[in-house]
Amino acid sequence: MTDFERQLQGQHFREFARNWRAEILDKAESAARAVERSHSKAPMVNWLWPSPIAWGSLAAIWMLLLALDGAGRSPARHPAAAIRATQSSTLFALQTPAAVEGLLR
Repeated sequence: MTDFERQLQGQHFREFARNWRAEILDKAESAARAVERSHSKAPMVNWLWPSPIAWGSLAAIWMLLLALDGAGRSPARHPAAAIRATQSSTLFALQTPAAVEGLLR
């Protein structure tokens, strides 16, 4: 055992008021019960709690993006016309470079 350890063994600790101990333990126990109740009530709220404003903003942005995406699409009036347009653009893409230059002149 070192000198420091012997010195620590020789020190006496002051006793604190007994009612303090009971008061501290009561407050800690009530805080623990409150936390336990909040976890059991709504697990989804606890998951979102670190930043509910950020999660709400993210949801609003997604809704806006979905609305804009849906508004940008025009419904095809004639499905056959849409298929013909797709087929002609595919054929154009498959042309040789010389044939494309001839079409562009």
